[in-house]
Amino acid sequence: MLDTWFSSWLWPFSTLGWPDETEDLKRYYPGSLLVSAWDILFFWVARMIMAGLEFLNEIPFTDVLIHGVLRDEKRRKLSKSLGNSPDPMELFDRYGVDGTRFSLISIAPEGRDIIFSEKKMEIGRNFCNKMWNAARLLLMYVKEGEKFERNIDKNPYLEDKWIIMKFNKTLKKVEENLEKFDYPEVAKSIYHFFWSHYCDFYLESIKDRLKNEKERKNALNISLLIMENFLKLSHPLVPFITEEIWHKLPFEKKEESISISEWPEEFNFNFENEEKEMDFLIDIISLVREIKGIYKIPLKEEINVYIKEEKSERFKKILKNLSYGNIVLKKPDRNFLGYMIDGEEIIIEFPEKIDVEREKERIKDEISELERIIENIDKKLRNPDFLMKAPQKVITETENKKKKFEEKLKALKRYV
Repeated sequence: MLDTWFSSWLWPFSTLGWPDETEDLKRYYPGSLLVSAWDILFFWVARMIMAGLEFLNEIPFTDVLIHGVLRDEKRRKLSKSLGNSPDPMELFDRYGVDGTRFSLISIAPEGRDIIFSEKKMEIGRNFCNKMWNAARLLLMYVKEGEKFERNIDKNPYLEDKWIIMKFNKTLKKVEENLEKFDYPEVAKSIYHFFWSHYCDFYLESIKDRLKNEKERKNALNISLLIMENFLKLSHPLVPFITEEIWHKLPFEKKEESISISEWPEEFNFNFENEEKEMDFLIDIISLVREIKGIYKIPLKEEINVYIKEEKSERFKKILKNLSYGNIVLKKPDRNFLGYMIDGEEIIIEFPEKIDVEREKERIKDEISELERIIENIDKKLRNPDFLMKAPQKVITETENKKKKFEEKLKALKRYV
């Protein structure tokens, strides 16, 4: 009798018709990449190599990607016999197939075991929801039967040039990490581009153009083109939702599926200056938003922002639309705070009703309280009894709580 592992030795070529010299065997052997966990390197991987050399005088693959093993919070391997393994079908129902896939890829450090927590599955679910909602937003502005060309307008706006540069850089990062089989970094690059660049700032900045009939089509053309290329970039990680959205995009399609469409290429433009300008603008928007939150100024209340040099009308419009900030070229002489962004002085002028000095004292009191809380959490995390007796879930929650307080403390210290 031959055991399971012996038949597994032969898997790279027995599935292709061996010992007969079939067309499949000629075409697909040897392969290129094997994906496996470290715990079966000897049982399976090494034996497949030996069998390939013995029977076909050639190793069956050139690369082996070793991934980690899923473990529970007690660091036990997930298994049906232990009863600690979640039902994949239930995960799919709650978080979607793509959401589960993306989450697992995102949290899988190269070669190291993964502590599984269902909470982490929300990463992929939220990402897929974000993709779906972004596509719905754009398609709302597409008229029935309207089609678009895959080209960039001769006079793209500031934000268009910025997103083109960000996409080019993301594409390069993704390709580099695919070559290295660093899939968590691929997921990280894709997530950051889409969430932080495309949705948080690009789509927000073009909303005024989408609502203007003269500018609508131009805004849609570029935003949809970036969306299509992004879908192709993301398809290996989230195949189902990218396929669904791709079919809805108003472009002529030569292929039946996104999976056989051409891989995206860099846009042949160089907008480095505009990219820096938009990055600078985003830093100002973030600064104004944070200051409003910390100094309890209503988000929709207009606030003056002093910048030394004159800026374009589009720059001013995006700043006003996204933060209710108005650029002024005259320095305020009272009730203001100054900051440096990329070596350039930015001064925020506060409304008359805000007493800046009193607010500073309030924030300093809040800083002192946060420092006291963080010190107490530190003591707990340094306590051997707590670390030995507390469940891993409680320890993780405590560490996350400390991290949130530290982030808030850092923000507060910046603005006093």
